Amino acid sequence: MLIDRLMPGYDAVRAEHRIVPGDVATVYAAARHADFIRAWRESVAVRLLFAARGLGERAVCLIARREHREPPPPESMRLADQIACNFSMRPYGPDRTLVSCECRTLATDETARRGFMRYWRPLAPFIGLVMRSQLRVIEAETTGR
Repeated sequence: MLIDRLMPGYDAVRAEHRIVPGDVATVYAAARHADFIRAWRESVAVRLLFAARGLGERAVCLIARREHREPPPPESMRLADQIACNFSMRPYGPDRTLVSCECRTLATDETARRGFMRYWRPLAPFIGLVMRSQLRVIEAETTGR
């Protein structure tokens, strides 16, 4: 897989999986065109997580006495428009596909690694929730829901 060539070593990894109806080609096409903004729109939990993250960013700006600038939300977020995400598809019996999403990180040095791991350990389950929401979007795109 491309992710193995680009990042064979890593400090942290999170993978989520979902069995989706459809053959690999159909599910792959759906994954490339699925709008992952739906994961945010359709999941209260995902919206709450991003709101909490935004509060944290605002608090840091307030403490640092600098202006917080909220970036404009993207209109869409499709895999076909990006390259920094790893989804794999494997046949899973007749007319079904195992879709896996994997997130890896690699710090630039030991200080960065320690700092990132303080963030990663408590938040990894929530990152997994976002990834599972993205997998549901792929299933919905595949089944036309």
